[in-house]
Amino acid sequence: MNVGLPGTGLGSLFYLCLVLYMPFRELYFLARGKSSLERWKMVGFQWIIFSCILFVMWFEAVALTGSINYLKATDTWFGRWLTELTASGHRINAFGQFAAVTSFLVLGAVCLVMALLAVAGRRGWIKPSTAVPAYVHE
Repeated sequence: MNVGLPGTGLGSLFYLCLVLYMPFRELYFLARGKSSLERWKMVGFQWIIFSCILFVMWFEAVALTGSINYLKATDTWFGRWLTELTASGHRINAFGQFAAVTSFLVLGAVCLVMALLAVAGRRGWIKPSTAVPAYVHE
């Protein structure tokens, strides 16, 4: 199990992608006459949560950058270790870039599989599971 920053995991990124998609889906339902004020309220509520997550991620980045810069500036063993670690570590930067790219590739794969499953379900190629109650669309 890996520990990371809250809001930056694959589940959170997938949620953010779904929230970005919600207004377009509602516009499609609106064009077909199947949208309602309650559905738009839900889209708005999800966008509020989306905005809060983005704010928290921004705050985390600012706080971590400030903390690391403060520790580098102090004359402690940890500050010296951080300075040496970041000054000598091209590998650290490459690993961080590799981790970020890998995360987005996995997220893209998850989104693609979800889209393919949605198409397969609409066409009747797969049946919904009976283990979990089905979501009833209005």
